[in-house]
Amino acid sequence: MPGTSPTIRSRPLSEQALSDGLTPALPGADLSGQFFMATQSGRRVDLFAPRPEQIDLLDIASGLARISRFGGQPIKRRYSVAEHSSWVAWLTYVRTEDPSFALAALHHDDTEAYLGDMIAPMKRLLSTLAPNLLEGVTVPIATAIETALRVPSYEREAAAIFGSRTEEKRPDWFRAVEFADRMLWRAEARCF
Repeated sequence: MPGTSPTIRSRPLSEQALSDGLTPALPGADLSGQFFMATQSGRRVDLFAPRPEQIDLLDIASGLARISRFGGQPIKRRYSVAEHSSWVAWLTYVRTEDPSFALAALHHDDTEAYLGDMIAPMKRLLSTLAPNLLEGVTVPIATAIETALRVPSYEREAAAIFGSRTEEKRPDWFRAVEFADRMLWRAEARCF
């Protein structure tokens, strides 16, 4: 309806997109093939229903190296998501001395290789206008990455936590990565 904000409910994204008018398609239409992304390795990643076999570590690494933080608007110099992830991993390891936590930190923004970097104010705006939209897009790709690379998914865990879990129920690895990510964000905001 004109003048109303779209609302995303907790149904599969395909049903949400069709019924909420976010995709120009008729109910029951075949959406396969409409949401593929070509990657550097030559793979095609189905953003609508990503599968682990479509995920490639080199695609993630090269993608994150090419994507700038802060929506591409750094003040002093270009700063990539890959650089950020490396620093988060280093800080996590220095604080915890746990290589598995550092590995989770290194991969905490892997979804951005496929979905791009979105600044926090935009995430808040989209969450206000269309609750669950970001989760509906990020969690499937995060789950495919988690399965393909066998690393815990920060994005999937964040969606579960912010949906219902309390601070006490957050896994230790998640809290360590979250702390390092927030500390680094503060430093990045001053430096870049």
